[in-house]
Amino acid sequence: MGSRSRVVFGVLAIAAAVVAAGCQTPPTDQSVPPGGRVISTSPAGTFLEIEAASGDLSRVVYEQYAYASSSNGGSFHLYDEATGTTTPLPFPRRSPQTGVSISADGETIVFSSPDPSLQDGPVPMNCRDYTGTFQPLTPTYCAELYLYDPDTGTVRQLTGVDTPSTLNNSQPRVSADGSTVEFRISSLVPESGAAAGRLDLATGEIEELPWTHELVWDRGDTVVRWLSYLFRLTVTDVASGEVTVLATEDPLTYESSAGNGRYLVFTEATGRRRLVDTVEGTTRPVLGVWVDDTATEYVTVQNRVAPSGGGRVIIAPLDP
Repeated sequence: MGSRSRVVFGVLAIAAAVVAAGCQTPPTDQSVPPGGRVISTSPAGTFLEIEAASGDLSRVVYEQYAYASSSNGGSFHLYDEATGTTTPLPFPRRSPQTGVSISADGETIVFSSPDPSLQDGPVPMNCRDYTGTFQPLTPTYCAELYLYDPDTGTVRQLTGVDTPSTLNNSQPRVSADGSTVEFRISSLVPESGAAAGRLDLATGEIEELPWTHELVWDRGDTVVRWLSYLFRLTVTDVASGEVTVLATEDPLTYESSAGNGRYLVFTEATGRRRLVDTVEGTTRPVLGVWVDDTATEYVTVQNRVAPSGGGRVIIAPLDP
């Protein structure tokens, strides 16, 4: 019975891929936004998504994958404005156990990967064997956090250094100053729940934190909070304790924040993007998924661009 189910799934997967390939829309003419510049391109048949960016957009990480394999992810690439180059990164394809984050100054890049070839020393199998219908007895490994040096291209393991972890360390979020990284600690078993940790990059010490659906940006005099399941964005004045609600619309999807936590980008149900200034309490439309610390420029992608059908990464001014 199990073998038959796997065959049926395989046939369905192939059929879905064929249908997806046959239903791809043709390349379209797309103009670069006024004042914008193309910083990177990809070949025909590929799709691009922005993953992270520094506070001044001088370093941008994006993912590139083929249309037919979008569910499996692809490869990560780093654009460096100082050198004018784009470099493939040693990250595996996207999965729930991956993620990448950059500090505001672009010097600290942390990623998560379950790839055992990146780990130091022997790597015993952790987490579990997956014996479900769709993937028979495939060894799985716990994801660890790694520090990538953009200047030298070297990788240093951050978690599971002395002994391999027994849980996944994933979804890193580097602090604006690059001194710490918060991350998710979880099992591959969905019902097992999750916790969080904060890693001090200078000492290597990990502080355990309770897992929360809330994102917090401590700006000193104010604290910005985004509670995802309530679609609620608030700003708390530290001195007075006064709380200002900036967004409660349903639904909003959080996309990114500038390195200083002042400017946040959300996507509305219509697909339009909105830039929120948490200091002024104002919102405005924005084409990109990431803005710089001064809300002067944004980074975006265009896919299926005629005539090649490939993609391109663009940085453009908000007010050309």
